[in-house]
Amino acid sequence: MKKFKVVCDPSAREFCSTKIIVNEINQAAKNLDLYSESECLVCYDCLGNKFNYKPDAFWVAYELPFPNLILNNCYPEKILGLSRENAALAVYGGYPKEKVDWVTLGVNRNHWPQITKKYNKDKFVFISMCESNTRSGFDVLVPAFGEEFRGQKDTILYIKDRESTDLFKSWIKEQAEKYDVQIIHDDRHLTSWEEQVELFEGADAAICLNRSHTFGMVTLQGMSCGLPTIVPRYSGFTDYCSALTNLCVDFQLERLSQEKINSLISIGMKNYLIPISPDNYSVRPFWAAPSKESVRKK
Repeated sequence: MKKFKVVCDPSAREFCSTKIIVNEINQAAKNLDLYSESECLVCYDCLGNKFNYKPDAFWVAYELPFPNLILNNCYPEKILGLSRENAALAVYGGYPKEKVDWVTLGVNRNHWPQITKKYNKDKFVFISMCESNTRSGFDVLVPAFGEEFRGQKDTILYIKDRESTDLFKSWIKEQAEKYDVQIIHDDRHLTSWEEQVELFEGADAAICLNRSHTFGMVTLQGMSCGLPTIVPRYSGFTDYCSALTNLCVDFQLERLSQEKINSLISIGMKNYLIPISPDNYSVRPFWAAPSKESVRKK
């Protein structure tokens, strides 16, 4: 594969998460001797083509339930996936196989040199940096946390959300009161890399129960910061996680359905899965259903 440099849509440069991801991809590429200023220009963000320059390829980091958008906006450029699953979904969605490649960048703790692990001695903090959408698994995580730590105020679940609905905020509050546990629900937009580092600095463990995540950036961040990281080893996570490096949650495969989506929407989760047929919410119609009992044990 050619060496490359990754850039992002100029309109997205003010979004902290985008800048962090692009920076980390380029840093990882340098560590793997894959970075070049001139050989191959890769545009990060496969769902739009609003660039002022012509890319050699699009870098795909998202879940891919939108095959029509990929075909319309990216073709005929090549696609580079951030995991095997990531690249496979593009092919399943109809993208020509010969135009799809992938590379796993791995985990490098040198990306986060400011982490010093100054633990808060009287609290143990689990951080879940995950947006409250239908894939996030909060419907399993929050009750599991409540049942395991009922009445214990020395353990905190810190949920770093983004633009959550009022209904979901109310559901989180109800669950915290029901189990008498401390849940901090933060839906601020982060404005700097340092803010994100600070959140991991204050945590003792990371947990992400995404039912399907073809890249898993938030999990990689926790691992890069040296935090014990709890995940279901499924989808894109499989390229980065193992029983030796992670606490892997048991799960079963579950077929997506309108009934399941509706039940998650009913507690305020946002549905970003755009149906491509009336009964099929993804080009891969299965996702992981994490075991609540396994989550409690981990």
